[in-house]
Amino acid sequence: MASLFFLAWICFFPDKDEQPGFTIQIQNLLNDHSPVCIAIYRREDKFPGNTSYLKRIVARPDHAYYLTVSENELKEGFYAIACFQDVNQNDKLDKNLFGIPTEPYGFSNDFRPKFKAPSFDQCKFLVDPDHTTVKIKIGKYTLGKQSAY
Repeated sequence: MASLFFLAWICFFPDKDEQPGFTIQIQNLLNDHSPVCIAIYRREDKFPGNTSYLKRIVARPDHAYYLTVSENELKEGFYAIACFQDVNQNDKLDKNLFGIPTEPYGFSNDFRPKFKAPSFDQCKFLVDPDHTTVKIKIGKYTLGKQSAY
């Protein structure tokens, strides 16, 4: 009887220390073999900096043109994501002479930069006890327009 009560207690009153989770869905990948580098930032991190992120995830696509990653280690709060597909697999976002990325990239809130990198507030999303899904469509952008592959 005591074990039945304990089981009911766990089902109706989950552990308060359990971290909220969320899923990152990245779409429009250039191919199915180049890894995707995902950087997760808090407000106090330098967004979208090269090494000032809270957490970095490198994952291979599930299948062509799509990647899903689950993250359950973050505390409740606001975060932002910057990601890119590392087509030449050199572990960095390649840029041209003007500093414009030459590999597909994207940001949380599906923010599309026009002339400069976005701010944290433009890309922030809330991680809370309800499962959050963050969808990002990556691409190459020039003057605010997505270019075809």
